[in-house]
Amino acid sequence: MDLDKIKSHLKTSLFGKNIYFFDELDSTNSYAMKLAREGAPEGTIVLTDFQKAGKGRLNRQWHAKKGENLLVSLLLRPELEVDAVQKITLATATILIASIRQFLKNRQFKISGLEVKWPNDLLLHGKKLGGILTESKLHDKKIEALVLGIGMNINTPVSAMPAEIKDHATSLVEAVGKPLSVESFLSIFLKRFEECYEKYERTNYAGVVKEWKKYCQQIGKPILIHAPDAEDRGYFHDVDKDGYLIYRDEEGKLHRLITGEIEKIA
Repeated sequence: MDLDKIKSHLKTSLFGKNIYFFDELDSTNSYAMKLAREGAPEGTIVLTDFQKAGKGRLNRQWHAKKGENLLVSLLLRPELEVDAVQKITLATATILIASIRQFLKNRQFKISGLEVKWPNDLLLHGKKLGGILTESKLHDKKIEALVLGIGMNINTPVSAMPAEIKDHATSLVEAVGKPLSVESFLSIFLKRFEECYEKYERTNYAGVVKEWKKYCQQIGKPILIHAPDAEDRGYFHDVDKDGYLIYRDEEGKLHRLITGEIEKIA
């Protein structure tokens, strides 16, 4: 990425005002959380071309070649209770979808098949396009700082991905057939994120879950539930007002899943 190009594209007043850019970094989230503890202001972003220890949920490794994809963390300081964290994650997924559509439309490309997967994945035709990793610093059940990490495959073709993920992952270049500007996409995303963030903060994230569910293709489908302490089989019943998964087990009982992951059962 070109930092000067990023700055020239930016049309925001808050997000991106303070930018930390690195050719290589262990993890943008870890560095952003360090800045948060040191008092960095809301709107600070951390960017890198390559993460040496980038991670997703459950400490999974994030694969991205240098300079090809988007690796960014945003520092937020919402004056909200901890229960808002999950809704912020869901909101970010819908903002990413809108940003992708706008970005590609500006370049005369059309795209279909964008989906979300609970709790934090972005899919394209059922394959992983990106992920969101949210980490928080709390005080008395209130959010003192929230780091929102985003990794999105933009210019890595599937053929160049590691063997263990290429059957389950995709990228924008795979969809449109031409390399794309990571800097331009970032500017569109940050502008839209800033607009939505201001609106959602005023409304305490009203309507976020309803909007997210428009892009979820798994509701009503059989799933395998990976909870921290056990696995279960059931059906994706709903997502509640706080953004948590409600699933129905094979005996018909409803459960609320706060932490965990789900896997589609064919």
